Amino acid sequence: MIKRRRTPDLKPKSDRGSRTALRAGIERNCEEFAEDPPFTALAVDVMLTLRRTSTLFERLLNAYMREYGLSPAKVTILMSLAGVEDHTLTHSDIGRRASVSLGNLTALVESLEAAKLIRRRTDPKDGRSSLLTLTPAGLRLIERFAPAHFRIVTEVFSELSHADLTTLNDLLDGVRDVLKSNEILSFSRESVS
Repeated sequence: MIKRRRTPDLKPKSDRGSRTALRAGIERNCEEFAEDPPFTALAVDVMLTLRRTSTLFERLLNAYMREYGLSPAKVTILMSLAGVEDHTLTHSDIGRRASVSLGNLTALVESLEAAKLIRRRTDPKDGRSSLLTLTPAGLRLIERFAPAHFRIVTEVFSELSHADLTTLNDLLDGVRDVLKSNEILSFSRESVS
């Protein structure tokens, strides 16, 4: 029988007092400036909750990834490569999966290549494109890193059911789709003019 390491209790301390004060301020501002104050106040609260949650995730990921010499973006690249059969993707495929700008992606790829975790070569089907392949050293790092990573992520979401997670994921995908749309960009420019 394999003995599992105990995952530290990741349950946060409550910040309900400061959130109550923040919500009161949001509601006051929405009463004065928003067309639909109750809906807008809730939407702003959700947006701020997402930002705080994202910040906490970044802190958590950075804290335990440091031990492996990784960053969240590098992990996304390595895990993307580990998740395909031949451990090879094009540079542009990695960019889409990692959701980073091409400039940042180039620096990340160069860093992973210098660490001998990935190998870059010209795509024989398209000489303008690069293929990125996970090296044996990169795969060994993933084999060490992935179990701890998955244990921590599972612990973070342990209070939610499978159905809750599916719903949350679908809702966030919808929000992301709105944020990515050209309509919201033009609306935001018009709104501040």
